[in-house]
Amino acid sequence: MECHCKLFVCPEEGCVKSFQRFSSLEHHLDVGKHKYAVESLTLLDKAMMSYASKLEQGVATVDNPVEDTGAAKAPDSRSSLSMGWALKSSSTKRTRLTENQEQYLTEVFKIGKQTGKKASPSNVCKSMRKVRSADGSSRFDSSSYLTSQQVASFFSHLASKKVVQADESED
Repeated sequence: MECHCKLFVCPEEGCVKSFQRFSSLEHHLDVGKHKYAVESLTLLDKAMMSYASKLEQGVATVDNPVEDTGAAKAPDSRSSLSMGWALKSSSTKRTRLTENQEQYLTEVFKIGKQTGKKASPSNVCKSMRKVRSADGSSRFDSSSYLTSQQVASFFSHLASKKVVQADESED
């Protein structure tokens, strides 16, 4: 029973020839007829090469899928998007706290100051959803719930105000 294993591989980089006998490998190296195989590229390799060529060419347009499907085109839509289209908007909507919110947060802050146990902003957010007014109705509606960041910011503002007031009273 013969073994058809090819044990001797050509040491030339890129050559894919292999041989059963060492003498055949030596003959191949003497003649120098190397067989090179085309490397198979992965999808990632192809994508990187395509991206690199587009960068070199300076192509910076994005196909609009709405145009491709033939759907109605919105009056403001563009076939290529402006630079920075995926960046977060720098203009944030700032709203002032309502008087009810300020009163509640100030009460919680004062209780924490008196007891020495400061309330955590996340717990205050949760308690805002559960707190009731004197008549038993919910003190806040869903549109006036605050985030923990807003509560923390307000507490920080109150603390700095207290420090300023204490400095002024000492003078």
